Amino acid sequence: MKKSYLLLALPLLAGAVAADAAGPAPVQFRLGAQGGVTAGGNVGSSAGVWGLQGEYDFTSNFGLQASFATFNETKNWAGQPRFKQSTSSLGFSLVGRLPVTDQFGLYGLAGFDYNMIDADNSVSVAVPVSAAYPTGGTARATLKADSGWGEHLGLGFNYRIVNNWEVFTEYRYTFFNQKGRVNLTMPNGSVTSTKVSGNNDFGTIMLGVNYTF
Repeated sequence: MKKSYLLLALPLLAGAVAADAAGPAPVQFRLGAQGGVTAGGNVGSSAGVWGLQGEYDFTSNFGLQASFATFNETKNWAGQPRFKQSTSSLGFSLVGRLPVTDQFGLYGLAGFDYNMIDADNSVSVAVPVSAAYPTGGTARATLKADSGWGEHLGLGFNYRIVNNWEVFTEYRYTFFNQKGRVNLTMPNGSVTSTKVSGNNDFGTIMLGVNYTF
């Protein structure tokens, strides 16, 4: 359902490109900061999100944006709440804008992002006494996550408050197939390594301010 709503960003982008045929407007830059919370996807407990962005608008309806956002999260892994991960996302977006009034406008965006993951977590599991391990012991599984590319869609609106300042609210959903490796160290010191991957999509709700010029 959420993906269906986010697909509204695509016709909004198309509509902005069509509206752009009316003629170009003066070139405009947007520089801004934003803060918010994670909402949707597979994100665990998060302490919040903050970010920065810059946008170059070729016309009043069409622009390119670069953005940065970062957040920390905690998840359960192997039944233990020890999975801590920091995600920093560098995004590159095509932005389509539809001005509604001189002050208020809607926009949609779509693009790619490089998600930089900082995660190195481990859990310990008791190994029972057996022929292979006469005294039992403890095995340790260590998970290391890799950084990688994802795709995103977003919807938002902006409101010009005074002169060159505007506020905006945006929901962005990132599709991210995260990969990594689990290293299992047994009591006798032997180590096996297994590649793993899984869906780690994440959504963010952001409130921000832009300076336009």
